[in-house]
Amino acid sequence: MAFHFKSCVPVSTASRVPRIVEHPASLIVRKGYPATLLCSAEGRPPPTITWFRDGERVITSQDDPHSHKVLFPDGSLFFLAIKMNKKESDAGTYTCLASNSHGSARSTNATITIAMLRDEFRASPGDASVSSGERAEMSCVPPKGHPPPTLSWTRNGHTIDFDQEADRVVMLEDGTLVIKEVLQTDEGEYVCVATNPAGTRHSQRAILDVIVAPFWVKAPRDVVGVMGDEAELSCRAGGEPPPMVTWQRVGGRMPTGRAKVVRGRGLVVAPLRAVDAGVYLCSAANKAATITANATLTVLTAPRMVEVPGDIEVEEGRRLSFRCAVEGYPDPLAYWTKEGSQALLPAVVKPKDMFLTRLEVLDGGLGVVQAIYEIRNVSREHSGLYVCGGVNSAGGVMTRLSVHVRPAHMFPPPIIAIPPINQTLPLGGRAALRCKVWPGANAESVASWTEASESWNYNTEATVTWSLNGKQLKTSIRRQVLPDNTLAISELQAEDEGHYVCSVSSSRGVTSAAASLTVAPPDATGVVFSRALAPAITAPQPPVAPRVRAANDTAAVIEWAPPTQQGASPVSSYSLEYYSSSGGGWRLAARTASTAMTLSPLDPAHTYGITVRAHNAHGVSPPSRVAPVTLSGWGDGIRAEEAVTEALAATHVVLQQATPTPSAAAKITWQMTGESSGVEGLYIHLHHVARRPQTRSKVNGESCAGGGASWDIPPEWASPPSVSQAGGGNYSVVRVMMRVVNTGPGASTYLLHSLHHYRTYTVFLVPFYDSFQGTPSNCRTFHTPPADTASTQQDNLNILQARAEDIRLRIAPARSTTTVITENSHEHRYSLSITVNNTCATTPFITILGVIYDPGLTFKNHIQTSRGGAATDSKHSEKLQGQTWDKNK
Repeated sequence: MAFHFKSCVPVSTASRVPRIVEHPASLIVRKGYPATLLCSAEGRPPPTITWFRDGERVITSQDDPHSHKVLFPDGSLFFLAIKMNKKESDAGTYTCLASNSHGSARSTNATITIAMLRDEFRASPGDASVSSGERAEMSCVPPKGHPPPTLSWTRNGHTIDFDQEADRVVMLEDGTLVIKEVLQTDEGEYVCVATNPAGTRHSQRAILDVIVAPFWVKAPRDVVGVMGDEAELSCRAGGEPPPMVTWQRVGGRMPTGRAKVVRGRGLVVAPLRAVDAGVYLCSAANKAATITANATLTVLTAPRMVEVPGDIEVEEGRRLSFRCAVEGYPDPLAYWTKEGSQALLPAVVKPKDMFLTRLEVLDGGLGVVQAIYEIRNVSREHSGLYVCGGVNSAGGVMTRLSVHVRPAHMFPPPIIAIPPINQTLPLGGRAALRCKVWPGANAESVASWTEASESWNYNTEATVTWSLNGKQLKTSIRRQVLPDNTLAISELQAEDEGHYVCSVSSSRGVTSAAASLTVAPPDATGVVFSRALAPAITAPQPPVAPRVRAANDTAAVIEWAPPTQQGASPVSSYSLEYYSSSGGGWRLAARTASTAMTLSPLDPAHTYGITVRAHNAHGVSPPSRVAPVTLSGWGDGIRAEEAVTEALAATHVVLQQATPTPSAAAKITWQMTGESSGVEGLYIHLHHVARRPQTRSKVNGESCAGGGASWDIPPEWASPPSVSQAGGGNYSVVRVMMRVVNTGPGASTYLLHSLHHYRTYTVFLVPFYDSFQGTPSNCRTFHTPPADTASTQQDNLNILQARAEDIRLRIAPARSTTTVITENSHEHRYSLSITVNNTCATTPFITILGVIYDPGLTFKNHIQTSRGGAATDSKHSEKLQGQTWDKNK
């Protein structure tokens, strides 16, 4: 037997084949998020880890520094951010391979799945309306995602616990939410929620309404607003589902662009216009029912001057008539007064007939009231400042004008606004010598006066003539005087050369201006032709009206401001012209480069007028507005007047309340805002008319216009009856004006005493300082109660017999008794005051009808009140003018 032996080589205990001790696990990762695949192995020597995806080796940052995959020392593969795009995707099946010199080991497969969840639901739940107890379903198809998302539902932000509500609320396999029996508590907002590792998506909110018929939470109510402000018509309705609230206008269109429905409030219209007034209908509807209610929007429009007169300068002895027109709603109360006097002038107040353009109709066609004041024979005492005012319940407005009455000899002579200038023109050409004449008075005043009164125009008094070389010029076919007094010469000849003078004459004097015309052959050597250009292009504009800065008995310091436009060249100088009431024409005082000069010597017995012209290299401007010069004083009075009127203009008075009391008095309350330190006090204007049914449209009870009542006419302003009967009313009128001194800021009150009984009163306030008036407040209307007739007629009544069913009275004939003759008897109607249980039973009268029986009257339940005609309670004890009758006895 033979034996064979192999040599044995011992194996070192430090060498070992690799073994995977931690295998990677599959992951679901969101795109862009980091991820780690774990892998660890043991072996001797330590194995090297290599990763493979879908059988291909994974490139890590050890191979490529730009790689987003990092191989950790323990063998794990770390992804900085999972990628998935057209070029590269980290999704796939991964394995790790551990190897050393003795062998290798491979891990199990691990899959990286990139989670995805789209934003849009394939089907979102929709709003649903169901009645209580019925079945409700809301479907939901989640957005596409990987892995498929799981679904849940929320109600009003809280996750629905289907285990807790399994008997009534379930979710089907397709995600549909089913409520088997809807309760009121199920009402609310429902959201379908889809969730997977990629995130969570919420569907749009779905409203589940449990139907309840609409009901008013806050029904529409009538609203009164002021034009320009905001008006809110409330309309809040309850119900399930919450009813849809819609607005429409009855008989008109909604205010496009200015009306909006504010949830939970109503309809808001801003800014208000007069055309917005009307009836608005609010409707609230859901599936159960529709309810409607309307509200009236009344738009008050504060007065606005639509016809404003300008300052007036008028000759003594002439007729003076000026007017203003005030627009507003309700119809304004328009008036005239002279500043410094509390009296209102006897103006004719009437509606103004106006042609309404389409735009005015769209703006509401507001009422326009015109106040006309006329003086047939003016005197110097009528000079001064006049105020036209207008008030209604929305506010007040005023404007003032100046009236200057001058004696005839004090009117200025005519003014040549644009005089002719020297010209050199060729033979056969055309020449135009201008001579534009302004009226002898202030041009702006005359224009305003002419527009306001459609009457006197001072221009018609002036006569314009032209002369050539001292002889009056005769017109011909070649020489024509145009309507604007320009001398036009065509086909110039040598005989047209010479010295031309334009003379303007009137009863106030004569004013002249001269210019030379040179005519030369067109090819004449050394001749420079010059033609007059349009002065509006080349000459300066007139300077600002001059004013007297200071004056004494013999001199006045005059100042003015430069013109707003200098023309084709800068202004080089100014010329000051003046006239005197002593007669003569306009005189040149001086020509200066400054904007001030001293005019002297002057005579204090005369009055003067001044005007200024501006000169540049191309010509002279038209004259400025004519300003008067008054000697013996300083011009600070003008500045003081402006300061006072500016302070008054900054003061705003709002009359808040006017409340009558039983004792023929009324308490008024007002608020003053602005610069009240410039207010010395208030005028309280008060007038009344006899109470009677109003035929005009009313706002808050009455229009301040008082139903066509006139103002009282003070004796010192007496006028013909046609003027004093302002408005043509037959009502008695009382005026009360008081000074309320040092009112100060904040709310103030005043008690009006000694008012007439049973009258309609209108009151408004006017702030004043010294003799100057400010803007009037709004007006308020109130009614005084009737007088107590019990004391005056107590002796006329005696009770003859009183029983439970009737009463026999003896009444002496009353002054206001009306007798009706019938076949069997006389029926007398009495107006009596009656008290029931110490309370006035009528407002304000009770009428008793009865049949006469000698020696008295018997009444069988014929006592009726004016409150709907209901019979008086037979259990009451009634006191008839001092006599007591208890019907229970």
